[in-house]
Amino acid sequence: MVNQITVTISDKNLSRIQELVDLENSISKWTKNKWRERSVEDFIKGAIYQRIEMFDNFDEFYEVFSKGRTNYKNNFKCLTEEISMTQADVASITGINPSTINQIFNNHSQPRMDYFFKIWITLGCPPLYKCLTKETGKNV
Repeated sequence: MVNQITVTISDKNLSRIQELVDLENSISKWTKNKWRERSVEDFIKGAIYQRIEMFDNFDEFYEVFSKGRTNYKNNFKCLTEEISMTQADVASITGINPSTINQIFNNHSQPRMDYFFKIWITLGCPPLYKCLTKETGKNV
């Protein structure tokens, strides 16, 4: 069964969503992904599905950040390979120095928040629990 709902959204938010959709479509064309062109509706549906997925995986995600624990590693390297991009592609799209991308992707350092979001958007906004995992073998 499929239900239809109506969503009211401000012009400002709609404009921002359209910018993000346009960015995602540009990245897809630039990287020659075989994704079909995305729409604002696809973005909103994806945001809803991602939110549901986040709650379905909340226990694991909460464990990473609960009680001040911030020992985590990022999975950007694997996520980049999954969509057939290279670190050089990510550096070019984000404007982040390639050596910094290498340090981040190999978990030698973790990205600043602005770098995290640039990389995250470039990779197609994967669910956050796929981007970050608890470090193993350390006192977490």
